[in-house]
Amino acid sequence: AYFKFLGRHSFFALEAANEAIQDAGLPGNVADPSKFGIYFGAGEGGFNFKEYASIVSQSMNGSDSTVDAGLYFKNSVKGIHPLLLLEREPFQVVNHLSRVFGAQGAISNCLTACAASSQAIGEAAEIIRTIAQAVERHQVRERGRAVDCAAEPPRDRRHVERVVEVGVA
Repeated sequence: AYFKFLGRHSFFALEAANEAIQDAGLPGNVADPSKFGIYFGAGEGGFNFKEYASIVSQSMNGSDSTVDAGLYFKNSVKGIHPLLLLEREPFQVVNHLSRVFGAQGAISNCLTACAASSQAIGEAAEIIRTIAQAVERHQVRERGRAVDCAAEPPRDRRHVERVVEVGVA
């Protein structure tokens, strides 16, 4: 029932994420979901032009080809399921990805049209680099084991603890 109202764009994203996780050699279930995050790039949500055009054409006045706003609203309510309408929102893809893959860490979605995937890859890489540098700076090696340096803790501990393990674009 969960997949009944998923848009085509969500199915593509779910498959791409599944392939990325397999290619990365990650296990099927993450040991610590709070350290599993997603940075997604989407230009916009899905849009069903055929459905929209059908509703508009059914709402037109025959004499002058204008759209009757009241009839358009009535046809829209009758013809579009609310969950399908919600599915068109760009954040829904990230919602589905986090739900299906169990991600509870840092989750973000950038909406910059054609540049979204490049931006998502770049920003996710920067987050990972920043976390790695913070961990490296604030740990010392003592007899082969990493120990937190209590003298100067990281300024933003939440980012260190919420490691982004996979970035999907």
